[in-house]
Amino acid sequence: GKPTCGNPESYNILKEWGYEGYITSDTDSCESIYDSKKGHGYVKTGEEATALCLQGSTDIDSGHGLLSTYNRYLESGVQNGV
Repeated sequence: GKPTCGNPESYNILKEWGYEGYITSDTDSCESIYDSKKGHGYVKTGEEATALCLQGSTDIDSGHGLLSTYNRYLESGVQNGV
């Protein structure tokens, strides 16, 4: 299955329930989507993991501050059209 923090269906369920808050990940869950040594290896790059988490409506990537997956890969992902 899809990792929860990168799954748009999860967000759709929350919308159906009337949830209007923000969604945050567990620490390193966005990173675990691509890093097979630490987690799932569901996608191959940090840029893909960032795109998947944003598409899954993960508003906050609870990672290692400036070293979070969003901070490391968002800009290059946008530049590369991921």
